[in-house]
Amino acid sequence: MFLNMKNEQAKGGVYAVQIYALGMPMTVMVDDYLPMISQEDDEVSTLYSLLGNDTPLWGAILEKAFAKRYGNYEHVTEGVPSEAIRALTGAPLIAYPHKDYTA
Repeated sequence: MFLNMKNEQAKGGVYAVQIYALGMPMTVMVDDYLPMISQEDDEVSTLYSLLGNDTPLWGAILEKAFAKRYGNYEHVTEGVPSEAIRALTGAPLIAYPHKDYTA
């Protein structure tokens, strides 16, 4: 899904991410400028995706690409996981009706 050929941070801070829309691939370009927030202990962290101890950027960059594709971060705060997989892989989605087995 990342179209940058090297497995490292982009020197210019720009990343190309391939996301599928209606079964067709589209390239979304994002930079590594991430929304940040100050914490109570005078530390700064990312506002949405949390970075791990080894500070991998791929999760935050992917989330930013989705936010750009769908309009803003508020549009990607919740949803159906199978729709996210379809957007990442381009695979068709087959939805089965939910059966309530508690009755």
